[in-house]
Amino acid sequence: MRRWLSVTVSELRQYIAIFLYQGVLWKPMYEMYYTTNSLFASAGIKWLLSYNKFKLIDKFIHFVDSTTLPDKHPVLSKISTVWDYLTKKFQEVYTPTQNISIDESLLLWEGPELTNTLSSDYRYVATKIVMFFMDGLLNQGYKLYIDNWYSSYKLSSVLLLRSTDTIGTIRKNRKGLLISIHEKLKKNERKFLCEEKTNIMITHCKDKKDVNAMSTCTVHGAKNVLRAGKEKLVPLVIDDYNQNMGGVDRSDKMMTSYEVEKKKGKKWYKKVFTHLINQAAFNTQIICKKIGRNMTSLNFRTILITSMIQRYGQQPKQSHSRLLANSPLRLIDRHFPSYVPASEKKNNAQRKCVVSCKHKIRKDSRYERVECDVGLCAAPCFMTFHTKTEY
Repeated sequence: MRRWLSVTVSELRQYIAIFLYQGVLWKPMYEMYYTTNSLFASAGIKWLLSYNKFKLIDKFIHFVDSTTLPDKHPVLSKISTVWDYLTKKFQEVYTPTQNISIDESLLLWEGPELTNTLSSDYRYVATKIVMFFMDGLLNQGYKLYIDNWYSSYKLSSVLLLRSTDTIGTIRKNRKGLLISIHEKLKKNERKFLCEEKTNIMITHCKDKKDVNAMSTCTVHGAKNVLRAGKEKLVPLVIDDYNQNMGGVDRSDKMMTSYEVEKKKGKKWYKKVFTHLINQAAFNTQIICKKIGRNMTSLNFRTILITSMIQRYGQQPKQSHSRLLANSPLRLIDRHFPSYVPASEKKNNAQRKCVVSCKHKIRKDSRYERVECDVGLCAAPCFMTFHTKTEY
């Protein structure tokens, strides 16, 4: 605590860059990112925060002044500034297509539930969650896909009045159902039941086990679907559900490949913060894909982290370390050539040009860039090295 100094915006950006870096290059302890052991060293970290600075920020980071919060405050109050800002940005920069889905997402955290912050206008927790996430999307003709934990006759009726269709599986013992789906069916038998007042349709069928689905927009009927190399007759509502449900699971799978959340930690709001940062990076990749800049998750995160290092990184002190030839800062720092100093044997000493050698051309030069610790031809290699990512 005695080492604490005020944190700048640039340092906070570097703090975030380190989290993203750790998601791509995972190590079991933070100390290993700063080790000088060549077997485990991470050169990219050297242009960001020092180990002590990173640990200080990580230990004391807060998002609101806790002393201003009342004794009984909503659970998300401690992260509300970040939560509100990012969720607003997500809504501003991307408009969902007609088919959307709500499902549970992965966040390894045992603590108070999000439902503590939800509206009390509805009786059931599942209904509260759906209405919370549908805020701002009602009355616009969306189709919502949900699983049997969320779906209910009451929810579908409420959303239908708000010009929103629902398609999803449903439990046969769900309260409020106006149609009985307890009848036992034979294998591959199907029944389509429709509630007269609202036209809510329930599909009751049996494959290996009973499957029940409810829809406010799908017509009854079935189609042939290829499964495991064989054609199978599947109800239209089930096929529609399978085609459009599962987006949350796919995003979780992609995000956990570059997970930045800590699996352990006493501060739940720090875990939510790092999860939101990871979500923001993933959403940015999705937007890049939408505008035609398609790339793998690894390539995208490499470009993102490199750009953050270039913009917010800092050059290590010369007394401790020289810039390496592959440092991202070589593209933005100020650069001046100098003569290779004379040696005992040569007054006009030379060094191999790093650019020429990379192209398998042996060329010695009288010039070097001291801070990068490389030899370079005056032209065109000096400019190429400091302006091109791939030289």
